[in-house]
Amino acid sequence: MKKKMMQQLLLDYIDGTLDERRKEEIESLLETRQEYQELYKNLLAMKSDLASLKKYSPSPFFAQRVLAEHRQRRQQGFWQSFNFLPRRLVHAALITSVILLLLSGWPHFFATETPQQNDAILTSEDILINTDALADQSLSTDDQALQFALMDKSLNEGE
Repeated sequence: MKKKMMQQLLLDYIDGTLDERRKEEIESLLETRQEYQELYKNLLAMKSDLASLKKYSPSPFFAQRVLAEHRQRRQQGFWQSFNFLPRRLVHAALITSVILLLLSGWPHFFATETPQQNDAILTSEDILINTDALADQSLSTDDQALQFALMDKSLNEGE
């Protein structure tokens, strides 16, 4: 039998929780095997030592104190970790950061370009002028085509 299993059986034997069949098996093993007799004696000595120890009981308010401290620590939230800073300094830093964020984003709110109506509407005359100019020039690369398109737009805006 394994030692841990035998140790548990011996503890159950000492406590008197075994059924009759197991109890007889343990008694026969204790009579025949020296190692089990030593283990049984050690377990009996340990049980008597534990029984002779003074029992300590915690203070009646121990659990209440622990729970109160736990509640207090949970209630201390994130901002409690900044208690070492003066409150006015924290408030000033927050207000300054909000102002800086607003000022840095201010031009973006008003810089939206709205397309002019004239740019959005192409007349048939514009299309004919562009196709005539394109027929006059042979555009072999993308750079030349882009240059032509930009030049043509700047000519139309000047009118």
